[in-house]
Amino acid sequence: MIVSLLSAPRPNAACHLTTTSSSALANREEGRMPSQTSGRVYLTRRRLRDREETTNGFTPIQLPSELIAIILDNLRGKADALRASRLTCKAWANHLRPYIYETITLWNQQDHADLRALMEDKHLRPFLRELRVEERISSNEPWVTFPTYMTTLPESSTLLYPNLNTVELRQDAHWVIQYWQIWNWEFISTLVLRSCYSQERKLIWGLKGMRHLKSLQLIDVEFVVSDDLDSEVMNLPPPNEIMALETLVFALRPLTSSHTGHAPYAVTDLLPWFKTCRVVDTLRSVTLYMEEPRSPNPLEVGDFLRAIGGTLEELVLDFTRPARWNAFCKIHQRKYSQLYVTPNGLLSRAFTAIDPITLSHLTGLRRLSLGRPTHPAVMDILSSPMHSLQQLEFYTEFDTTREVSRPLFAPLDARICDDTDFPSLMKVRVEYGGPLEEAVVSQKVRRAFETTAAKGILSLILEAVDHE
Repeated sequence: MIVSLLSAPRPNAACHLTTTSSSALANREEGRMPSQTSGRVYLTRRRLRDREETTNGFTPIQLPSELIAIILDNLRGKADALRASRLTCKAWANHLRPYIYETITLWNQQDHADLRALMEDKHLRPFLRELRVEERISSNEPWVTFPTYMTTLPESSTLLYPNLNTVELRQDAHWVIQYWQIWNWEFISTLVLRSCYSQERKLIWGLKGMRHLKSLQLIDVEFVVSDDLDSEVMNLPPPNEIMALETLVFALRPLTSSHTGHAPYAVTDLLPWFKTCRVVDTLRSVTLYMEEPRSPNPLEVGDFLRAIGGTLEELVLDFTRPARWNAFCKIHQRKYSQLYVTPNGLLSRAFTAIDPITLSHLTGLRRLSLGRPTHPAVMDILSSPMHSLQQLEFYTEFDTTREVSRPLFAPLDARICDDTDFPSLMKVRVEYGGPLEEAVVSQKVRRAFETTAAKGILSLILEAVDHE
């Protein structure tokens, strides 16, 4: 039995291959693929790999363009999801490439690869639209610091980064401010300086060249006096009549001992310079923080707001402590004094009590945020009518139930429910925090704003954001 099996004739492999090759040649002449022939099919390694990809996976090019657009839109701004998705296949990597390099965030050493790729591959630079940089220098980190890269990019103007429109600098990134002319951010539309320090005149000179700047946010910025101030920036630059700023956030760092080794100062020329630039004619959103003796003080804020026209739609004011506000208003009433001649021919002086800040001239104001509702500045500002105001916001903290009593809020409740002075008011938003339970605070706040709650325009929000 075994011998008969071993001695059995084997198939002629040479004849089989020859027959198959002849059949394939005939099919090729007829315009058919070998897979359509009768008999056994032989696949090359490349064709087998393509069949496995089609069977086991998917090719994004075969998806409808509308579906691809929806997927990419959902992944936009999610750095981890974008980097994970591009590992799917080469086609997806090509789709995601513009979205990955659309926003470059340089916070720590892990982001160093993005910066290197951006510098080495010129084809990636047109994708860049937002650049966010934070300076972190440590002697234990052997990698090259970001300032070295930034100062070696004199060609990083609109030629190499044509679509860059947003720049955010954090944590003492003063080295970038010193190289405005090198960076040549003429077409930047949004500039955010957070926790930085700078010489104010140098910053103003840098802003002068940003003709297309729409949003300027100075958050926790410290202006310092330095001995190395260049002679050409000692004076304010001429007004930039082309700048059409729409959003301004002005929140300087509290005036304490400077950590930079330079002397901080309290007077600022930025708001007066903006007035000369006629920026006040285009502003739509303004956020101003006041902290005595830091500038801008309430009087400077009032002068700046009085220069703004009817384009302003959103205004956020954060006031100094109530005691300082009252003292400031009492002291600066004398600045509005007038001399007149009495019937006896003697000179006399009359003092006129004028509020530092009035908003009745802002005919386009829609949203107003005033911080703590019990602050004396709130009633001073709301004493004048605002016919266009639609939303009024407050933020406060309740540590004890006595802070939510009805007598504290009764005057404010009656004032904002005046339909004659506030005919368009549709929402009063109170955001609160503190150790008290939400149910207790909600019940007491609604009693404190009894009239407002009865009108159905009161909205209570438990603190969910970080107030800087």
